[in-house]
Amino acid sequence: MTLALAADGPLHGLLDRPPFDRALWNDPEEPGLRTGVLPPGVDEPGILGEMVATVCAAMAAEPLPPLVLALHEGLAALTEGRFDGPALRTVRTLGGARFESPYSVVISQRLFEDLSALERPVLPVARFRPLQVRGIGAVSAHPLEWTVP
Repeated sequence: MTLALAADGPLHGLLDRPPFDRALWNDPEEPGLRTGVLPPGVDEPGILGEMVATVCAAMAAEPLPPLVLALHEGLAALTEGRFDGPALRTVRTLGGARFESPYSVVISQRLFEDLSALERPVLPVARFRPLQVRGIGAVSAHPLEWTVP
C-alpha cells in the first residue's frame, strides 16, 4: 500500500509514532508532503485503522495543522533511493489536494473497494463520500466523525 501525508505545518513527530514509524518514507518532496510505502509482511488493513486512530489521538492531544492522509494500492518501484511509480504518483495527487474538511482521510476507489469487501472493515465505510481528484476516483471522510474500531 502506498501512502501520503500532507500537512500545512509541522506534524509534531507524527511520522515517528506507531504505526507511521513502520512505513518506508521518501524524503520530503515538497513542503508539507511525504509519501511512502508499507513494507511487505504487515497487516495492511490493521495498519490503516491504526493510522487513522493515531491521527485522531494526536488531534485530540494537541492542535495539528490541517492534514490529508491519502492511501492507494498499486505498483511502486525503488529508483535511485526513492519510491516512485504509478501508485506513488496517484497517492501524491490525492495527498496534495485540499478538501472541505481541514482533516481528511482520502482513499482511492480501488483500495476502498477492497476495504469495503473485508469481513470486518477497519474503517466505517458508510461515512466516506465519493469524489474525483484530478480524474482519480476516490472517497473522503473527516476522521473525527467516527470512532475507529
